[in-house]
Amino acid sequence: MRKPIILGFLSALIAVASLIHLMPPTEDFNPMNPFWNGLSKASEALRFSMVEDLRRMSVYAGLGEAHGLALLVLAPSTPFTREEAEAVKGFLMGGGLLILADDFGTGNELLTILGLDLKLNGSLLLDPLFKLKSRRLPEIIQATGVGGEGLTLNYATVITGSGFRSLATSSSFSFLDLNSNLEWDPGEPRGPFTVAAEAGYGAGRIIVVSDPRFMINSMFEVGGNARFAGHLLMGRRPLLDTSHWRPSPLSKAKEILATAFYLISLPEARYSLASLTAIIILKMEVRGVRIRMSRVEEVLKRHPDWDKSILVRLEEDLQYEG
Repeated sequence: MRKPIILGFLSALIAVASLIHLMPPTEDFNPMNPFWNGLSKASEALRFSMVEDLRRMSVYAGLGEAHGLALLVLAPSTPFTREEAEAVKGFLMGGGLLILADDFGTGNELLTILGLDLKLNGSLLLDPLFKLKSRRLPEIIQATGVGGEGLTLNYATVITGSGFRSLATSSSFSFLDLNSNLEWDPGEPRGPFTVAAEAGYGAGRIIVVSDPRFMINSMFEVGGNARFAGHLLMGRRPLLDTSHWRPSPLSKAKEILATAFYLISLPEARYSLASLTAIIILKMEVRGVRIRMSRVEEVLKRHPDWDKSILVRLEEDLQYEG
C-alpha cells in the first residue's frame, strides 16, 4: 500500500516543480516577465545584460570600458548601501552612464549618496490636455530623441533641483496633484516640469527619468517610448540592475528550484542520490519480504501441515493486488 502513496507523492512533487519551472515570473519590471508589467519587450529590443550585485560595478572604476556601458536602475524598491553607491560612483568617474528611472521609490537615496542636487518630487504629475486616455498618462511633446511621436508616461512624478539639463518637459497644462484628488486645486504647482534630466559626473553622465513605467511591456511601444529609451542609451551596452527589486514568492521558489537542480547535477550529488535511492528501495523490499514471511510463519503456526510455498505465493499475489 505504501508504494503507490510514495509514487503518488513523488509524481505530485515533480508536477509542482515542473509548473514552477515553466511559469514565467510576474513581478513588476522583471525582464523575463512577458505580461503587461514586465520588461520582456524592452529586454528583447535593447538586449539587457543583468547585474545582480551593484558592487561589481567597481571593476569599471578606471577609464576605458565604462565609456561603452550604461547602467539602468529602474524603480528600485530596496535601499542602496554605501558600498554599492561607491561602486556606482567609480563607474561614473570612469566614464560610465547611469540611467535612473523612478517615481516614488528609493531613487532619491542613490542621488543623495552621490551628492547630486537632483530630486524626484514624489507627487503625481497629471495633464488634463496632453494625455493618452487619462490625465494620469501625460504625453510629453518636448522630449529629445523621439521626433514628433512624443513620450508617454504612466503615473509619473517630476524632477526638481539644479545643475542639470532638461531632456523632456511636460506641458504648461500639467500640474502636481499634491492632495491626490486627481483635480487641480488652488496652490498646486502648474507646469511645465522636467521629467527627464541629464547631469555630468566626473567623466560620466547621469540621466534621471521621473517614471520607470515607460519601459514596461504595456507602454514600451506606445508613441516614442521605445525610441526615447534607445536614445538615452547613447549607443552603449545596457546593464540592468536586478538587485533592488523585492522578489515575489514565485521568483524565490524558482531560485530555490534552480539551486536544487544545480546541486543535483553535480556528480557527487548524483552518485549519492542514486546510492540513497537504491538503499531505500532495498530496505523496502527486505521489509516487504519480512512482513510477508512473518505472516506466512504465523499461519504455519496455526496450520503446520499447510504447504509453505503455496502460502508464500498467495501472500505475494495478495500484496500485488493490494
